[in-house]
Amino acid sequence: MQSRLLHSIRSASSTSTPRDPLPILVCGRSPRVASAVSAGLRPDYDVIHSVSSPQAGALDIPAFLRRGGNTTASAFTGLTPPVAILVGGGYTVHDMEIMREACRGRDPVVWLKVKKDMPGPLPPLEVYGAEVGRMARDYLNGLRDRGELWGGGGYHI
Repeated sequence: MQSRLLHSIRSASSTSTPRDPLPILVCGRSPRVASAVSAGLRPDYDVIHSVSSPQAGALDIPAFLRRGGNTTASAFTGLTPPVAILVGGGYTVHDMEIMREACRGRDPVVWLKVKKDMPGPLPPLEVYGAEVGRMARDYLNGLRDRGELWGGGGYHI
């Protein structure tokens, strides 16, 4: 019995299992772009909520960053807090600062702001969103690999 249990433990530890996706919030004015961004973030990150305006973000994001306690956004309690908040190109830096200010004193989280300096005309929304998602995923993976993903901070990508 003991050797069978030991064999099971060794077998389980020798198989590689993919990591669970990490939770992230996306702030995007266009649902079509946000959906494509979500697809581009997979399989490493899971969009647990999309925010459609800075005002909604100032209300929703702090609720996601609270660990326990009493929140007015009861639908968000019990969820694992996000590791990052991706703020799309349709938001200004000022919009992001409004949302960050609303989160002051909450658990640290990484904020990524998408730059709006794409050369040439904007590609179709789904293509643009998928590229933003891939770019954010690669950037977040670099932070994770350096051990900087859980320390908070703001970055422009």
